[in-house]
Amino acid sequence: MSYVICSNVENDDTVLLGGNNDPASFLNNFKSPLILDKDTEVAVESVKIDRQDKWDIKDSDVFYLYWGPEQSAGVLESGGVTKNGVRIELRRGAYTVKGMALELARAVNNSPISPSIFGKCEVETQEENGKFNGFEFKFTPWTKGADRSASITVENVISNNWATIAHNTSATLATADPSEPNASLGGYWDPATKILTCKKDQRGATPFDTSNKSMMYSECAYRMIDYPLSNAGGRAVFSLAETNQLRNPFQVGLVRPTNVWVDNGFPALAPAARTDINEGNVLTTFMDFSAVWDNVKDNLRLYFWANQFNSGGTVWILKEIKYWEAPGAVYTAPINNTTITSSAITDIIFELQGDELEVKVKDNTGSGETALIKSASYTAKTQYNFPPIANATEALLPAISLSASGQECKLDEWNANVLPNWKQSGTSGQVQWRKLTGSNELWKSYTPRPGNTLVAGSDWYSNAVNTRNRADELLYNQSRPSLNWDGRTANTSVFTYTRPNASGVIDYVPILVVGAEPRDTTISDYLQVLYVIPLPYNQANMSRELGFGRWSVIDYSTFKTAGANDGKRILASIEAGIYTVHSAFVRINDLPIQSYNGATSSRSNILYHIPRFSNNGKQFGELFFPVPEKTYIKLNNTDKIMLNQLKIDLVSRNERVVQDLTGATIVCLHFRKSK
Repeated sequence: MSYVICSNVENDDTVLLGGNNDPASFLNNFKSPLILDKDTEVAVESVKIDRQDKWDIKDSDVFYLYWGPEQSAGVLESGGVTKNGVRIELRRGAYTVKGMALELARAVNNSPISPSIFGKCEVETQEENGKFNGFEFKFTPWTKGADRSASITVENVISNNWATIAHNTSATLATADPSEPNASLGGYWDPATKILTCKKDQRGATPFDTSNKSMMYSECAYRMIDYPLSNAGGRAVFSLAETNQLRNPFQVGLVRPTNVWVDNGFPALAPAARTDINEGNVLTTFMDFSAVWDNVKDNLRLYFWANQFNSGGTVWILKEIKYWEAPGAVYTAPINNTTITSSAITDIIFELQGDELEVKVKDNTGSGETALIKSASYTAKTQYNFPPIANATEALLPAISLSASGQECKLDEWNANVLPNWKQSGTSGQVQWRKLTGSNELWKSYTPRPGNTLVAGSDWYSNAVNTRNRADELLYNQSRPSLNWDGRTANTSVFTYTRPNASGVIDYVPILVVGAEPRDTTISDYLQVLYVIPLPYNQANMSRELGFGRWSVIDYSTFKTAGANDGKRILASIEAGIYTVHSAFVRINDLPIQSYNGATSSRSNILYHIPRFSNNGKQFGELFFPVPEKTYIKLNNTDKIMLNQLKIDLVSRNERVVQDLTGATIVCLHFRKSK
């Protein structure tokens, strides 16, 4: 029989001398070989560890952050809001109190949360009588951003439909195919003047005809890549310098972070909008919200994309707002050439006030700016207003489409905050151009999605597209009753927008979902208070770790703390978080042990399970675990074994080395002849 003491630190009383190794993974070398006779078996006699009071975060640990109006049963349920909680995932590891606070802040600020709070979350520790007493989540929303229109470079102006996809908006026009030098397309962006100039008359089909149903054909279509439009009064001002240029077809507006290489820039879950997209509609330009000068109707129109219910289900289509029919409208007919001449209209303005997008026109007659869409003037009746901003449309960018050579449009103002670590979405792979001969035009040879996928940025939409539950997440969000802006005519259909408060920030509140939300499966989800899209894999499980006991939904009205105000939203734990102590196992890598691990479905070298509590009920600090009844594992050796070293690991059930140990670890082993 042999009694072997293994340790990660040297001690005069030990038989074996250990090195300066990790307390959860160390190697002991023997000066004299350890000789084990044939038919030997081994058991753990005792274990001594020093466990830190750390949070042991697993890959499965998750909670959600909702940023929007607080819901209330019978007053405002899930169907009446446009937002849903965003998944917050921490990195796997063991964290001290301060480390956990830093990791929580990092995880929130790097998640696809609203641009209005992106990078603006702080997590601080609370103390009472010098003892840790929970976490405090502080959100300080962004105020109105500065004008960044002069910061948009040539490299940040990219194609917004097929026709201009090969053109990089440089002074030297690119071509769709190098073999066709005369196929020059697109326009030129001048960062000094902030003007996009169309370089070619529209080819082929007219900008508007009956076949494209108010979608504009354009070979000069671009979007400006920058930080998202500020929702604290941010303005996108599009100026057409001369009145005659207004009379050429154009489209200006705002677009979510789609990509023209994927579905020609149209969002996912919009198949009806992309009918025959590889042929007749590849020249059209997607914008979530837009103002269009329609040369067929000869007037200014306003459009948006939204869900509409019909007998076959929900379909995503282009919808029009007839602003001239709104109660109290200044313009009682669509703005036409006569109106432009008499009012000298030069600018079209999109202004984002909270989750409400207003549209105005500016003239040079002294009248200033006139609202076409504004709930404060016309009430919030849905048929006269844009749908509210939702998760998928929070990160809006400016876009311009022109149709006539020499036509110009100036991005005169773009208010955006410089968001730390903000990433733009992109695409994977490289599209190959194919040249067709005969009667086929070059533009018909383009395939919008030749294996390309949208690469997620910092926004919610591009991340939702790339999740395993893509279809369910997107459909659930975009099908909310609050977003079904389907051209209804009932004047009783009203939505309550959330505008900036006295501090100049959107009047939203944070809600933490840290456990499973209560849900009644007998009624519609939209008739319940639900902050997270109720899918099986959207289950939070960190209530105790974050110091909220048995609470699942941490609403603002209940958990806000002193110091919270219109400009700063604060949520605080009700107690110190419970440190999660997971099972640990002794694994010996240098012995021919034949144990099995069902968690990994594989053979293992695990020898012993370390309890969570010592005999005196302790979980942390120096812990000693004597083994009252040893379990011997046969080595099944048919001959002697000579060992020069033993490698000891303390692992979790998934066989990963644990991260919450410090100081000295001692594992005592007993070898004997097999009985």
